[in-house]
Amino acid sequence: MLELVGIGARSMLQSLTAVDSLAIQRSLTILEDRYRELREIGEKRFQAWEKESGELKEQLVAQAEELAALMEQKQEAIEEAELTLLQLHQVQEELEHYFLNAQSAEQLATAQQDQLLRAQALMARVLPEAAAQPLVRGLEVEVLPPLTPVAGVQTEALLSSYASSLHRAASLLQRAMHR
Repeated sequence: MLELVGIGARSMLQSLTAVDSLAIQRSLTILEDRYRELREIGEKRFQAWEKESGELKEQLVAQAEELAALMEQKQEAIEEAELTLLQLHQVQEELEHYFLNAQSAEQLATAQQDQLLRAQALMARVLPEAAAQPLVRGLEVEVLPPLTPVAGVQTEALLSSYASSLHRAASLLQRAMHR
């Protein structure tokens, strides 16, 4: 009877082993399929990440180039503004010089007119017949321009250069601000 139990146990063990082996085989197949699916998903995600990473790198390079161009434009605008400011100071100094010259010329003309009137009054006292002739009152004195009009041409050229520099600097600043 022991033999029968041994044979029954063996056959049961063999059938259990066959069932277990079949179940293990099915589980292994399911696991292999799931592994392939997960691997495909992982590869797709990795490819998508690489693609996105490449696009982001390209955007970064483009933005870095754009930033460099903007920085260069900014530097040009700063240099242009500094040059314009220097020219403005030069023009201001030149205008002050001409203003002082014109003011001193006007003072000289007034002094000469006063001196002429005093001389006429003195002559009228010394020479009574000269008193019968009308004195020159309200005589207008015309101040003649200098013989070399080069300074005026220089001033006009400097003002013209200043105006064009201001327009260029303004346009460079506007372009830099709009980007």
